[in-house]
Amino acid sequence: MDEIRKTNEELNGIRDKIQDLENQEEQRSKRERKNNIVIKCTDMAPDEENSIETKTKEILSKINAEVMAEKIMYIGKDKQNRGITRVTFNNFEDKLKIMRNKSKLRGQDIYIVSDLTKAEREIQGILRQRAREEREKGDTEAKVGYQKILLRGQWVAWKDINTKN
Repeated sequence: MDEIRKTNEELNGIRDKIQDLENQEEQRSKRERKNNIVIKCTDMAPDEENSIETKTKEILSKINAEVMAEKIMYIGKDKQNRGITRVTFNNFEDKLKIMRNKSKLRGQDIYIVSDLTKAEREIQGILRQRAREEREKGDTEAKVGYQKILLRGQWVAWKDINTKN
């Protein structure tokens, strides 16, 4: 019996170490993505040599951000067949200028979002789906923020929703 308890304690210790490593990797990934945005657009595709950079600079000029990208990288296509490009900036303030002015693109098939980790994207997807369902039920104010959702006039954090399930 003593050996089983000792083995279980070792196993729990290993689980804790793995969880710590996963958390550290998530934090590292978040730090790396802090100054990045992702642009999704239907006519963004690598057909010419400079087309991705040219198209990205054109989109950024539409929102009058007046910032220069440090690095532009084509990622691929999403489920709606939109081209996805990751743009890295020198500092967080440049990214904030873009995020504040992205509403100028409303009505066009161009979307600018923060570069999120896989776990963050999954959470945001679940929240968007929940907001869609709430709007269908009649809650016209349902909105999604970063890891939170506006339901019936009150912001609810993801961790609060997640613990209820």
